[in-house]
Amino acid sequence: MYRTVRDIHLLLGLFAWPFALLYAISALQMAHPEALHANSADSTSHLQLTAAARATPDAARDFLRSHGDVRGTLTKSEKMADTLVLQLERPGTTYDVTVRADGETTIVEHHGNTLRLLNRLHHAASVWSDFGASNVWGALVIMVSLALLGLGVTGIWLWFLRKVERRAGLVFLGVSVLYAGGLLLLIRLA
Repeated sequence: MYRTVRDIHLLLGLFAWPFALLYAISALQMAHPEALHANSADSTSHLQLTAAARATPDAARDFLRSHGDVRGTLTKSEKMADTLVLQLERPGTTYDVTVRADGETTIVEHHGNTLRLLNRLHHAASVWSDFGASNVWGALVIMVSLALLGLGVTGIWLWFLRKVERRAGLVFLGVSVLYAGGLLLLIRLA
């Protein structure tokens, strides 16, 4: 029994550690943005939209996806007098699209560096997006969350099975709970 639980604990840890590392790097970037810059490079392109593509924001999004290099979820659409303004996002990249009444379309792509990509992945929360890669990421986040819960359960189980180290384990567990609770309290009060 001990060996099986230990092997499960090891496999869960090996699966979860790369994702935990990515979250740690992005959290460090968010805590210290002046030291770790999440820069983006901008590029502009032009395209001519058909009348049917200009009818609705979803039609414009679909046209842009099929005829250009614009991918992502439609996050903003605003219709002004003779202009349609769209914003599409995918982790690390934002597209600002301006469609004039005559179909002339300007696409400004803000393509971020690796730190910006990690930052946006850190904030991504979707498994029902119209951008497939976001759905894959959301499913991975769910699996990693379950793996981390399993890691905690198997770790406590292993600690309980090792009768010799219970006192030291209880001290470490208590300190960890106090530390995590203190951090959550500080975050909520800030």
